[in-house]
Amino acid sequence: MKKVVNLLFCLFSILAFNFANIEAYDVNKYIDYNSYPSDDEIESLDTVIKVNKDYTFDVKQTVTANIPGEHGIFVNIPYELGIDDITDIKVKGPGEVKKKRISEDNVSVMNLIIGDEDGLDDDENTWTINYKIVGYKNLKNKADKVSLSLVGANWDLPISNSKTTIIMPNKTDWKKLQMASGPDSIDLKKDKHFRYYTTDKELVVEGTDLPERYGAGMGLKVKDGYWKNYHKHPVITTLLISIFGGFLIIAIILKLAFGRSEKPTPTVEFYPPYNMTPAVLGYFVDGESDMTDITAMYFYFAQKGYVTIDKNDKGNFIINKVKDIPKDAPCYEKTLFSAMFKESDQFDVNNVYDDFGEIIKDYKSEVKYVFEDEGCSPYDLKSVVIRAIETALLYILIVGAAILLIPNIKFEGIFGAIVAVTFGCWAGKAFGTINDGLNDKFMVGSVVLGAISYLVIIGFTIHTITKYYGTLLAGIIITVFIGALFIVVGSTIRRNPKLKIVEGKALGFKRFIERAKLDQLKMLVKENHEYFYDILPYAYAFSLFGNWMAHFKELNMQSPKWLNDDNINSDYSTYRCLEDFSSNSCTAMREAVKKSEENAKNIGSSSSSGSSSSSSNGGTSSSGGFGGGGGGTW
Repeated sequence: MKKVVNLLFCLFSILAFNFANIEAYDVNKYIDYNSYPSDDEIESLDTVIKVNKDYTFDVKQTVTANIPGEHGIFVNIPYELGIDDITDIKVKGPGEVKKKRISEDNVSVMNLIIGDEDGLDDDENTWTINYKIVGYKNLKNKADKVSLSLVGANWDLPISNSKTTIIMPNKTDWKKLQMASGPDSIDLKKDKHFRYYTTDKELVVEGTDLPERYGAGMGLKVKDGYWKNYHKHPVITTLLISIFGGFLIIAIILKLAFGRSEKPTPTVEFYPPYNMTPAVLGYFVDGESDMTDITAMYFYFAQKGYVTIDKNDKGNFIINKVKDIPKDAPCYEKTLFSAMFKESDQFDVNNVYDDFGEIIKDYKSEVKYVFEDEGCSPYDLKSVVIRAIETALLYILIVGAAILLIPNIKFEGIFGAIVAVTFGCWAGKAFGTINDGLNDKFMVGSVVLGAISYLVIIGFTIHTITKYYGTLLAGIIITVFIGALFIVVGSTIRRNPKLKIVEGKALGFKRFIERAKLDQLKMLVKENHEYFYDILPYAYAFSLFGNWMAHFKELNMQSPKWLNDDNINSDYSTYRCLEDFSSNSCTAMREAVKKSEENAKNIGSSSSSGSSSSSSNGGTSSSGGFGGGGGGTW
């Protein structure tokens, strides 16, 4: 077990490292945006952008700053996930360079802090920064235009002189050129701070006396097919494929090591093994005590002669107490029986009292204790822990990837992803019971909901990867990995090997109920006239109520003596009455548990007080296109 925990810890560390290249970063440690000396300025900002046919842009920026007494400058180069990336950064000039990818206000930024913590000499004030902008073609940005920043709009210092040169790969028609400047995006052609000229392949824009945060940008439409051999597969999609693929391999290994149960040998059983009650057998089937098991206990009490069932004038089902259960009955039976008749000798199944939901929780704990008291559980503890850890990691990976990698994702999108993953994990757990044989409760509903969840996740993933990262193939691969993970993680669980014999007997008993032949039943009913109704509670606990009641007419059975309903005059009426009773019972109990949970929340919220608030403001403006950004001193 220790090796497994260490393995999972290493996996989580690797995943955390891979996502760490986009993280919050406290640049304020170096930068005070409000304390620039009034005489600090950028003397000249010379930028040359070479446009390449493969939809990349080589940028060379020379910055000369008048910043006496300062440590150096910082430069922020914005980029958008999936749309472009900043690579091949090289800086020449005084001091050291610290590079960091940061994320603030939904904008990703390559942050360069250049200079010396001990301060620079007055004559050390010129830096040359080279980097490449890699653009990606996708549905959001069809790559049919050139959109570039001429002067970054986020320089916190005034700029005395700027010059930006755009070099196109081919002869260019500049008639469709659009440019904007200033903080209010006015037409640059009418801006007194700028002047420009063009040649066959070049656009040159010069600026003088630019105030702080005074930028400029350009946009130029190009013909379809202008770009050749553009990049389609950003690193992030390869990273996602590696992460989900690696996690899938590890999940498969863990399943093979800890999640495979040896198939039990079913024995021929006509009665519940070891005299298990429906409550205990129902818990053994799926490791939880649910409303179906409790309803099965109502039938069990009735068949034991403790209660009768009838309807009142309003059509509600009433359980009437006939006698107390034995003093030596298991504690969970006593808890449930006492709860039913807490207020009177009649228990209205449709309208349970307020505290019933709380008592149900105690009852479930006591049923669980039947196994814990023997030092065992229906499922192997190691496999339960491993599946819980894997499920948590799957949540973190999918929801975390959505938050980190989808630009401007909204709350609704995050909530939708969480809901889809929840159903997917639940369905994966259900798929994992297919080979169980013993636990197949609600299998059809689980498969349907799981299929719907998978379709949602498939559509969401493929659309998102294609839209923001321009590759349909990567979306399909990632989706296949996620779907496989749901199934593998959900099925990474095995039954307790100590209970293998019990499992074989329970499986044999279940198969008999499911496949019982008429001749067998006639013989058993002949030996015990109450046999059919003795087994009915167990059939209900196994979710085989319909299978068992299908033999009602063939056996020429009479309605059970504990069911009093004047409207029952045929075998169909008996079946329908019992079915309505069970449906009303489960619905009422779910409502009771829901009310109990709501009351607990209300009590918890009313017993605590306090508030906290935080606010942040600020943002990044850009005059347009790739690159640009801005900077300041530190």
